[in-house]
Amino acid sequence: MTKKSLKVKDAGEDVSRYSRIDRYYQKKGIRKFYNQYRTPELNLPLNTDQELNDYLLNKFHFRAIEFGNWVNNTTRANYLLGATVGFYDINKAIQFDYELGLFKTLGIAFGSRGTGRALAHFEPGTFVINLTRYSRGDNPLNSGGTTALAHEFGHALDYFFGSRVAGQWALTGGRSVKKGMNEGKVHEMVHAMDLIIRELIFDKKHITLSPYYERLERISQKTDYFIRRNELFARAFEQYVQDRLEVLGIQNRFLTKTKYNRIFYLMDNEKEHKERVYKRIDDLLKLMREWIREQKKKK
Repeated sequence: MTKKSLKVKDAGEDVSRYSRIDRYYQKKGIRKFYNQYRTPELNLPLNTDQELNDYLLNKFHFRAIEFGNWVNNTTRANYLLGATVGFYDINKAIQFDYELGLFKTLGIAFGSRGTGRALAHFEPGTFVINLTRYSRGDNPLNSGGTTALAHEFGHALDYFFGSRVAGQWALTGGRSVKKGMNEGKVHEMVHAMDLIIRELIFDKKHITLSPYYERLERISQKTDYFIRRNELFARAFEQYVQDRLEVLGIQNRFLTKTKYNRIFYLMDNEKEHKERVYKRIDDLLKLMREWIREQKKKK
């Protein structure tokens, strides 16, 4: 991937800058379309899809943006709109000073990797979040990889701070399903993640399994996917972002919308459990913010 999208690179000059979709947005005002993704409407000084592309690269410091062969200019604009507004609100929820690209480590791909069976995925090896292309004629907010951005960004945090900071593949331990804490001396972020996972798995006294985790075990007879530590964290992070934005009076329909069946998440009647988990996520994010600030001082 390059600084600009592969689609732009393959075509030479970015001819889409002069396309009908760009002229359409310039005439109608691209900011008007933010409202389909977010309430209340967001007022950013961006007027074309190329400006959205550059904003993601330069404001959030993503490494690159990649588009699949079958992503046309209209779809490209829709995804860039959704991603820009989505990451803007993630930053509001976790206060990373716009460093969501993790110092140009993380890339974003739209409809260019994987298959339609997976709505979205994060690739630890290449450090790319991919959102599957939505089908022609579908509402972008109800198909493809939209609504999964917060979940996949949670994976990115897990693997970035695990491999680049804590000296291990992922803070969670990746696909591990172990219930216990890491033994011996571990990095403070690994310990903070351990406390999140412990809070998700066990009850308040950390002795017996929580009703939430027991529910996951009952419905995970054929696959351990939903009880993997990396997935436990990604779902909790996704829910955390949604709830933190709700407190701010923000609803972002591109960012998160219960990626799986509701039973895979902490329920409304598990409020006390949820608050314990969120407190632990707050602690981990604080460590991450401190690390980011220290890195910026060195630059």
